[in-house]
Amino acid sequence: MILGDILYGINDIAIQNYLAYARGDRLDLKATIFGERAKRNKASHAKVIMECHISQPVERIVFIQKGTRFLHGENIFHSLEEGAIYPGKTKTTILAQAENPGDIGEILAGEITQIIDRYDYYQSCTNPQNVSKGGNEEDDEQYRKRMEEIPESFTSAGSEGSYKFWTKKVSQLVNQVIVKTPRPNEIDIYVYGFNEQITTEEKEAIKDFLTNLDRLPLNDLVTIKDPEIINIDLNIDYYLYDNEIRNVETIKSSLLKKLNLHFKKIQIGDNLNTQDIIRIIKNEDIKKCEITSPEELEITETSLIKCNSITLNYRGVE
Repeated sequence: MILGDILYGINDIAIQNYLAYARGDRLDLKATIFGERAKRNKASHAKVIMECHISQPVERIVFIQKGTRFLHGENIFHSLEEGAIYPGKTKTTILAQAENPGDIGEILAGEITQIIDRYDYYQSCTNPQNVSKGGNEEDDEQYRKRMEEIPESFTSAGSEGSYKFWTKKVSQLVNQVIVKTPRPNEIDIYVYGFNEQITTEEKEAIKDFLTNLDRLPLNDLVTIKDPEIINIDLNIDYYLYDNEIRNVETIKSSLLKKLNLHFKKIQIGDNLNTQDIIRIIKNEDIKKCEITSPEELEITETSLIKCNSITLNYRGVE
């Protein structure tokens, strides 16, 4: 090991005393002063509502045991509660969660149709809603950002910062939180995930956590909402310099990558800033560009722009 490596290691250890540079176990240690609330969020289990059917109405209650297993690919889901189909009825719904914690990817409504532990008179089962994705363990960047919000969480006055902190604490799936008070003591909390909406089940879990009497100011009425999604398709005409030597497809691929990254960073309430888009394009050494769509957008404090497609039209050289 040379002297430069030793000095780098010493400096790296030293700067990790600051929150902005701490990582891994050193970052976890920075949080110990704040107690239990500051612990890194562990991986969470995906949850799903299962609709269970029997072949015909019967004259007794058909019980579906707690722990009944359902199967989708390599993922096994266990019911968290006992289900009951009452006389004269042919179906019921129960809540189930994935056996293993972590992000299991997207499972759409109707895709879970296999059962491992059959109950009496079994006919079929399915999930009427999309599966609420599980979350991976909080990474350093997410954890550091939440730690910066921890001081707000100690208030008992129901501050905006406190609601933001506890919302992210209960769900690793939440990336953006906006808190609004349309009327005194009415709290609307708008949540959005990592480029996708938060499921109904996850929003209910957030509300249950926030309305716990240990955290909820006495008179606050809390509602968890989705932001209004403003869907757009971005169309851009662009021209290159007449001495350009790069391949057109290479340029287009680089532009698409940078523009997609830009839209992933857009926050609730952000306007469509065309100057930012033009700056991204100009930085790629494009001579001229014109945004042909969308036109003017009406954005509110609780709406979120979602770009569904980006079309780049090469119009030649000038």
